[in-house]
Amino acid sequence: MGWTTPILKCPASFHSSAMIDLLVRGIIGGGFVVVITLLARTEHYYLAGLLPLFPTFGLMSHYIVGTSNTPDEFRDVIVFGMWSLAPYFAYLATVYHLHTRTTINQTLAGGVAVWAAVASILVYIWKR
Repeated sequence: MGWTTPILKCPASFHSSAMIDLLVRGIIGGGFVVVITLLARTEHYYLAGLLPLFPTFGLMSHYIVGTSNTPDEFRDVIVFGMWSLAPYFAYLATVYHLHTRTTINQTLAGGVAVWAAVASILVYIWKR
C-alpha cells in the first residue's frame, strides 16, 4: 500500500451527503449554544432552560425513522420518546435539590448519575 492509497474507502455519496449533514448539525448545535449563552446573560435567563428542549435531534430522528421504518416502529419511537422525559425530569429534580447543597460540578454530576440510572431503568423496562 502506497502513501496515497486510502486505508478505508467510502462511497463518494458518503463524503458529500454525510459530511454536509454533519456540518449542518454542528452549525445548528453551535448556534443553539450561542443563543443559550446569550439568553443566560439577559433578564430572560430562564429561557436558557427551555431552548435545550427544542426538538432538534427529535426532528432528525423522527424523519430518519419515519422514512426508513414501518409506521408501527415509528409509533414505538414516538412513545419511547414520551417516556424518555422521565430521566430528564429526574435530572432536573436532582439538580434542583442539590444546587444549594453542593458545588455546581457535584450538582451536575449527581443530576447526570440520576439521569443515567432512570434512563437505564427505562430501557430495561422497555425491552421487556
